[in-house]
Amino acid sequence: MNLLAGLLKLNIDSGIMPLPIKDKVKVLAFIVAAVIYHASLAFKDEDGDPDLAKLMHMISLLSGSLALVLELVIIFPAFEWFAVMACIICIVIIVAKSYQLIAAVVKRMYRSAVQEIVLVFDKLKDVIRNYVNVG
Repeated sequence: MNLLAGLLKLNIDSGIMPLPIKDKVKVLAFIVAAVIYHASLAFKDEDGDPDLAKLMHMISLLSGSLALVLELVIIFPAFEWFAVMACIICIVIIVAKSYQLIAAVVKRMYRSAVQEIVLVFDKLKDVIRNYVNVG
């Protein structure tokens, strides 16, 4: 990422265009992948859930590698199809290997969300009962 930022700064400082960026979708996808990568690195395992921490680690690896591939595609457009196909193959392999982990984490998150919603509605029911009894 520093290489791309340095090359783009050279564009601005020198007034020449050594990196002809014609496809803004690639640049936007690179920015999104880099933001996801940095956000997943900022995740802290405060709940003590090792599966969620492992999932966030996998997300950071996938988005980091995608950001790297997109950076190479932006800098060297000749490697575009090779880099994209290599990245797709790696993502498919990683997701296929970790499907059960992802399913377990999503199921646990769903159950905890349902429990939280039940608690919220129970508290809301108590508030409404107290309001009706007072009035």
